[in-house]
Amino acid sequence: MTYLRLKIGPMPDFLAIAQQFPGVRLEFLSTHEAGGTVVSVIAVYAEDVSAVIDAMSRWEAHEVAQIEARSGVGIVRVRGPVPEGYRVIEDIEVGPLYPICVADGHLFVEYLLPEPEVAAFREALVRRAVPFTIEAMGAHYDPAGGVTDRQREVLSLAIATGYYEIPRQTSQAELAGRLDVDVSVVNRILRRAEGHLITAATAGWSAATDRPPQQS
Repeated sequence: MTYLRLKIGPMPDFLAIAQQFPGVRLEFLSTHEAGGTVVSVIAVYAEDVSAVIDAMSRWEAHEVAQIEARSGVGIVRVRGPVPEGYRVIEDIEVGPLYPICVADGHLFVEYLLPEPEVAAFREALVRRAVPFTIEAMGAHYDPAGGVTDRQREVLSLAIATGYYEIPRQTSQAELAGRLDVDVSVVNRILRRAEGHLITAATAGWSAATDRPPQQS
């Protein structure tokens, strides 16, 4: 498998948000097509989450619904037109790794592709006029490379305190107490990090016979 990290954009709506709210960070948690539109779940990390969500709600031809908002973080559902970049996913029939990070108006998207399909992927991007640059490309992929610093911090604490031991030596509530955050924040960070690592580690599995031997 070939690992690709793309910088796509700039995207006008996200660029406007970055200029209006310096330091804001957005992450696509999921994206799917529905009824001729694309529905995305996006995490918003900012000092004034409500102001960022309010600005997003004014995007033309988009519907933005707040799912939840807490101190420093919010989750929104965004429905809008299908962008050409999303059509590339249909062209190659391979989805990106999540989360997709947004910074300075650009999307930073990671893919794992069979080596023979890399050229077709690049051709699809060009054909659909998607502005992109390849930031990283290699035959070997480090699954931990896509884990954020905050996720590493929480994962490291979870490992050190025995959260992944059998039986568990600590709980998410205890981790939250150590980190001085709500337990829902710990749950969300762990699920994202675990999902990224599992997705990356199992990429390319096509059948049970492809999988490494299980250990009990």
